[in-house]
Amino acid sequence: MRRHVFLQNQAILAAVAILVLFAAGCTTRGAAPSAVEPVAIPVTQHPEIERVLSKHCPSLETATRGELIDAVAMAADLYQVDRNLVLAVITAESRCRNRARSHAGAVGLMQLMPGTARWVGVVDAEHKWDNIFGGTQYLRYLMELFDGDLTLTIAAYNAGPTAVRRYGGVPPYRETKVYLRRVLHYYNEYRRAE
Repeated sequence: MRRHVFLQNQAILAAVAILVLFAAGCTTRGAAPSAVEPVAIPVTQHPEIERVLSKHCPSLETATRGELIDAVAMAADLYQVDRNLVLAVITAESRCRNRARSHAGAVGLMQLMPGTARWVGVVDAEHKWDNIFGGTQYLRYLMELFDGDLTLTIAAYNAGPTAVRRYGGVPPYRETKVYLRRVLHYYNEYRRAE
């Protein structure tokens, strides 16, 4: 029941997002409604956050940094997730590399697994905007699932919610423990930069 209500709410939020993006001058890349690409996202100035991004994502071009920050802000506002958490996950998962691929098959900025991408309605996980919106939507789901517990949300993003439930907390996996420390480090760094 909880998942059904979550999906209904997410469908409404997705429809609102599409309307907002179209009103802002966006076009679709394909027939799927989730494949929305901004034509011109208004790049606002975020000098301190850009400084942190350039430190951890040196290959990211200056112009792209502002677009990334703005796209993250839009997705974070839509799904009511702290944008610093979204930026921290992107930094930890892909070092802001849009074409990143893991050995397990995760793709894009937020390293969405194919099943997760389908579950949140992402048609093209390699498309950076779809990936950001889908990953942020999944973070929101995990936050609701774990009653806003940041540590469990981050652990579940890495190890999966089933593992977090099975162990009653952060799974004893080395990779998840390292990932949790790394995301929290980035998260606090982005928060200080605001």
